[in-house]
Formats: sequence, C-alpha cells, structure tokens
Amino acid sequence: MLLKLFKYDFRNTRRYCLPLLIALAAGTLIACITIPTFLTTIELGIGPVSDGSEKVLSAVMVLSILGFLAACFIIIVSVSLFQIMVCVEFYRSLVTDEGYLTMVIPAKTSVILGSKVIASSVWIISSTLVLILSLGVGSIA
Repeated sequence: MLLKLFKYDFRNTRRYCLPLLIALAAGTLIACITIPTFLTTIELGIGPVSDGSEKVLSAVMVLSILGFLAACFIIIVSVSLFQIMVCVEFYRSLVTDEGYLTMVIPAKTSVILGSKVIASSVWIISSTLVLILSLGVGSIA
C-alpha cells in the first residue's frame, strides 16, 4: 500500500516540482553563459582601446551583469519556492478537504504520512542535487 500511495503522491507533486527544477537548471545555464562573457569583457577592456569600442564593451558588461543577477534571482526563487510548495502540498493533502478524502483511504495513518514524507524527501533531495550540480557547473565555467 505504501508504494501505491507513494506513486500517487509523487505524481501529484510532480506537476509543480518538475517546472521548478527546470527553472533552476535554466538559471544555471544563464549564469554559465553570462559569467564567461563578463570575464572576457573585463579582459578586453583592460588594455588601451582607441577604436571607440568602449561603449560596446560597457554595454556587454552591463548586460552580462544583469543576466548574472537574473540567474541568481531565478536560482534563489526556485529553491525557496520549491521548499514552500512542498510544505503547502503536505498541508493541503492532509488538512483541507483533500485531506479528508486522504484519511478515508483504507490504510494506516502511518503509511499515509510515510508516503507523503518519502515523496517530499525525494523532491527535496533532487532539488538539493540539482542545486549542487548547478553550483559545480557554475564554478567550472
């Protein structure tokens, strides 16, 4: 019974956890693109420039800084929202009207709670792994 309940809890949480993981990966991709661009722009801007490309370099630098800040914002918001959504889903599936229907299932309360905790733990661990991988990829770039 635990596996059946876990399967349905996992399906239920997948609809909002998967897009947040994709947003986290997209934020990492944006950060990996903007950091090397910023560093290259700094290297090009150090020497004497006489052909009037200072404006182009400064525009690229500003855009890369804004892209990096947007990527950081996306990463922070997606991780925070992920944790909040797991807690809200846990509350919604146990306390609201859906919770009433959940408790009508012919299973022990410990099995119902166990399936919800396991599903939430799987998503939190996957979020943590994606965050660690994104920090690793960001440090390589």
